[in-house]
Amino acid sequence: MAGTNLRASMIDGAAFYDQDTESLAAYVAVGGITRYKLALIDGAGDKAVGYILDQGLGETLGGEEVENWEFTNWAATDPVDWSVTSEGGGRSINEDPPGHARIINDGTGSLYMSQNNVVTLDCLYKHIMDVTAATGSIFVWESDSPVESWKSINSAALHTWYFASDGGIGQLHIGALFGTCDITINSFSTKQVLTPSTNGVTIVSTVNGVTENWASVDGSFDPNDISSIEIQDLVAPRAMFKYLHI
Repeated sequence: MAGTNLRASMIDGAAFYDQDTESLAAYVAVGGITRYKLALIDGAGDKAVGYILDQGLGETLGGEEVENWEFTNWAATDPVDWSVTSEGGGRSINEDPPGHARIINDGTGSLYMSQNNVVTLDCLYKHIMDVTAATGSIFVWESDSPVESWKSINSAALHTWYFASDGGIGQLHIGALFGTCDITINSFSTKQVLTPSTNGVTIVSTVNGVTENWASVDGSFDPNDISSIEIQDLVAPRAMFKYLHI
């Protein structure tokens, strides 16, 4: 799961890398001349490689992707625009209090609600979930995503995290899969991240290029598991790589 620290947009036309640890402004191109190459390395050693172009001008977000994200609309006991799976017995999703989704699971099985066509492959998204009461845990995940990319929620707080979509069918799920829980959600927002913060940089596919794509991406590279980066000086190619291990 991409946290607030290391994050990347992998989509062609809007490739960038961003982080909270420090600014990468010192590595941008000067006068259109590329000076540094960037490699992202995931936990398995797979890489995404590109060339650093410009400093980010500030994070900007697209429109809301989740329908009925504030849980204001309900049809009987189910939230409008959400499909509820495995409700029954001691497992329920209800409006309690008004304008909130309360998820209760007695531990006898899984329970979750879903929306289709929320996210697009390779795009980076910012999720914000406002949880007002919590006992036990729920999970947020994308269909086809690996288990390690799931987000666990187990406290009453405003939870913010990033996720680079790596599934093919665009579904998002919220639910209780293991054990008992009683969790109340006030809202769940998902928006595409369009541009990086001033710490981040835009990426191009060629030296001195302007097309914001990655130059190469290993087939098994996981943008939600970035463990380190390498920055290579192209002007002085024998210079040491810079390693950031997070």
